[in-house]
Amino acid sequence: MGLDLRTQLAALDSSLNHRLLFYACGSEHPPYNSLCLKQSLELFCRDFVPRCPLFDPRGKRVVIKRTNFPKLINIARHSKDEDRGVAWKLLETIERDDFDETVFRGDFKWETDRIRTLFWVPEVICDPDAIYRNGHTIIQGDEVYVRVYNKSGSKVKLLFAGGKTEQRDRFVVTSFLTNPQDASDYVRGKPLYVRPQKQ
Repeated sequence: MGLDLRTQLAALDSSLNHRLLFYACGSEHPPYNSLCLKQSLELFCRDFVPRCPLFDPRGKRVVIKRTNFPKLINIARHSKDEDRGVAWKLLETIERDDFDETVFRGDFKWETDRIRTLFWVPEVICDPDAIYRNGHTIIQGDEVYVRVYNKSGSKVKLLFAGGKTEQRDRFVVTSFLTNPQDASDYVRGKPLYVRPQKQ
């Protein structure tokens, strides 16, 4: 069989210990994005944004706009004191091929992972393994969408979304890959939703 005990338990019933699902084998991941920054933005605007809003399994709308692109790939200014440059200005510099990487910061591993897995986001929203309350004290959003993939290393894709609870719309805050051990730090309580097991 070749599966460890955690994976076997998670496959049997994730309600036994809802955190075990982070260690499940996971599903096959979509293709990685290998496009450059400008081409990724073009594809995001051409093929991704027009599909929005997306609907999660509970019927809640998740809104993603063109201006979410910088945050989804984790571009941030070196200093909070600098002109923060609203998202649309940043998008214009990317479209003009005038993006100055030296002005921006970030852990390049995360940026690479985020842009490589950018187009996995619709699957994470529309077909998550689970949805939890946000348990992180810094990242905004009140819910975390979780999808586990069959890959080595960081295999848990998280997506943070927020919005007024009385409304159906959720707005994407950020999304990234993490490992099963750290995924627990980002969620709180039992899942609000768990994908039903196939019979």
